[in-house]
Amino acid sequence: MLIVEFVLDHPILRTALRQAPDVTVTWCRTDGLGERPGAERATVLCWVEGDAAGFADAVEADPTATDFCVVETLDDRSLCQFALTEYGRETSIYPTLVRVGGVVRALSSARDGWQFELAFPSQAGFDEFRDVCAERGFDLSLRRVFDEQTDVDSASGLTDRQRDTLVAAVQSGYLDVPRETSLAELADDLGVSPNAASERFRRAVRNLVCESLSVERDSRARKRA
Repeated sequence: MLIVEFVLDHPILRTALRQAPDVTVTWCRTDGLGERPGAERATVLCWVEGDAAGFADAVEADPTATDFCVVETLDDRSLCQFALTEYGRETSIYPTLVRVGGVVRALSSARDGWQFELAFPSQAGFDEFRDVCAERGFDLSLRRVFDEQTDVDSASGLTDRQRDTLVAAVQSGYLDVPRETSLAELADDLGVSPNAASERFRRAVRNLVCESLSVERDSRARKRA
């Protein structure tokens, strides 16, 4: 898989995030959109780190989102849901991503837009995705592109970033009982969102176990990878 990291200046929640600069939004999933830009209803599930109540007020003035609600609050972050407005659905690049076979590995808000980590089955898929963004006037700032297979250490089965994540987890006390650091603190040390840090950690542990113990992942696990 081709892994691509970039920041995209995109309209969804742009107004709300500018009104609440201390809030970080981490995408979980989008339902009801798929490859259908004209879908009548599309909902987004996300984590909001910071003042969720204040962010809800900011969303009321955002032209891309409506029906914002807090589903559950855990420590300093809240699981939230909102629906895309007609304008939000029209500007969403999610249908394009689905069409070219792309997969979201991590997606969170940043100061200058949305920070993406996507996986594409081929360079052609990413090229088409990038062309669509350019055609629609969305500025894409490329940060990193690499082939996941060539970035893997043959002895451990880990990518460089997966290895760095495990090392940071051990050194910070994340694996101690009781834990000496939280997932949010580990993510901050790695310079990523908690959602991205959690995903990298799970992938790293899975790959290390499979390689070290010669465990063959079943078809369901491979599909989720």
